[in-house]
Amino acid sequence: MGDFLLTPAGQLLALLGPELLLLLAALVMLALARLPDVAARAWMPRVALAGLLLALATLLLPLEATTGSAYGLRADPFAQLARGLALGVTFCSVLLSGGYLRRRRLAPGPYYALLLFFGLFLSLLALVVDLALVVLCLGALHLVGCLLVACTGALGSAFRTWLYGAALIGLLLFGSTWLYGGTGATNMATMAELLVAEGPGRAFLLPGVILVGAGLAFTIAAVPFHPWAFGAAEADSGPVVALLTVGLKVAGFTLLLRVTALLLPASLRLGGDWRVLLTALAAVTIVIGNVLALGQTRTRGLFAALGVAQGGYLLLGLLTDSVPGTVGLLLSLLAYALAMLGAFAVVTALAGADEFEAYAGLHRRSPLLALGMLLCLLALGGVPLTLGFVGRLWLFSAVIETGALWLAVVGLLGSVLTLAAGWRLVRALYVLPPAVEGGPVTVSPPLWVVLGLAVVGLVLLGLAPGLLLPALARAASALCGG
Repeated sequence: MGDFLLTPAGQLLALLGPELLLLLAALVMLALARLPDVAARAWMPRVALAGLLLALATLLLPLEATTGSAYGLRADPFAQLARGLALGVTFCSVLLSGGYLRRRRLAPGPYYALLLFFGLFLSLLALVVDLALVVLCLGALHLVGCLLVACTGALGSAFRTWLYGAALIGLLLFGSTWLYGGTGATNMATMAELLVAEGPGRAFLLPGVILVGAGLAFTIAAVPFHPWAFGAAEADSGPVVALLTVGLKVAGFTLLLRVTALLLPASLRLGGDWRVLLTALAAVTIVIGNVLALGQTRTRGLFAALGVAQGGYLLLGLLTDSVPGTVGLLLSLLAYALAMLGAFAVVTALAGADEFEAYAGLHRRSPLLALGMLLCLLALGGVPLTLGFVGRLWLFSAVIETGALWLAVVGLLGSVLTLAAGWRLVRALYVLPPAVEGGPVTVSPPLWVVLGLAVVGLVLLGLAPGLLLPALARAASALCGG
């Protein structure tokens, strides 16, 4: 599949087929919510899942190459891969939500509609190559996320998430405005051409680049922009926390890969090498994220801290400016998404249990749930025979090839800290006796599906990564080719 830059309106609609299907499904959901018949509620998750499956199916359809970039969108193998990951994350979140909504007696119509809108904007961000559209789509994504948290009744957490989102959008808006004022363009590729042509005067644009980078660092919860991840984790909803944690990480790294490939090529210098800042950000995020994880006593806090640390590992792939480094980043991002979705499937199955003590003796009550949580923690730690190990291996190898051996050592030591932080939860699962003896855990089929997909993906792709490498290599080549 080639590189598609669209101008005709018909081809634009074809390109946006997945997003239009999600929009249609969301509108149907809101219509069903208005029906007085209680039986209509049973159709809501089915409509959401059907819309997502159709959207995923349309990604397999070939698109003809066109020229031009009037709409600020680009569909290449990288965009299609990122859209598939975005839709897959949303699909799993829908599967996780059914039992939670019944337990909390929440209205399913608005909730599922917001889930679909979140998936819509998450998928759309994979196509965007224009900073103005980045600000609009990312702002809409954060607004939908805040509404989702509010739907669960966690109004305080929703307000904090909104405040952090406002700060993020403010940084992006100021940075984009600065760059537009200096270049007269919002398309990232056009901006890069003008920056290279301006010579010494381009150092004036460094604050704009730093502000845009800070906004995207906010999105991936990199240190020191990580507190929002813990605020979002306070929402008493495993499915929503999983969607925000994983979805925003996918969005942030999708945009970071685009920005570094188009707006900040390796040859560009803005009063110095911008990769120095990125190197420091990656190292600090790995260390502080894992140190924070060591002190956690709650599952949501643990996974929020581990998510911060995982962002540091993923940043290593941006430093290499190479196909192997990008492949390593994509492998690690997929491993992170699978591990977090699988872990939150277990959390949701236990009715959102948060304290580690609630997981004591789980291997007796449900051996498969305990095993699933264990495998997800091992994947986050990069243990061999899991996809997390394959991703770390590619990342560390690419970093070492650039000469930054010390950074690979930091990543390796960080992986040890990740395993140490997860040990307290593993100890509760397999060593500690249950505080109160209970019967077997009842798990709904959708939760088994999510946990099964996560475990099979982590183990199968960890043993046979060649099943995925060709597609990832095509995506990385298209991206690094700019």
